[in-house]
Amino acid sequence: METPPKAYLVLDLEVTDPAGMARYREQALPLVVQYGGRTIIRELNPVTLEGDWKPKAFVVHEFKDREAALRFYHSEEYAPLKALRNASTRSNGVLVDGLS
Repeated sequence: METPPKAYLVLDLEVTDPAGMARYREQALPLVVQYGGRTIIRELNPVTLEGDWKPKAFVVHEFKDREAALRFYHSEEYAPLKALRNASTRSNGVLVDGLS
């Protein structure tokens, strides 16, 4: 049986409320770990190499697979934190699979 590929929750963030974002990080990062994930990138000064995309901050959380990432993202525990992040940032997010 083939092992499913790791999944990556990728967030492009522009922080509009630093205090709110600090509260979000304090609570969300341990929850990522609780759901079997880990933060592998937290870049506050990404460099655009091509195109018009100019993210202000970039975060990537790695999970063992897509199901684990979706369990985290749709969990009851994360719902209020997602609302706090949305109130504290302008953001875009995607879930992508790694290579198996």
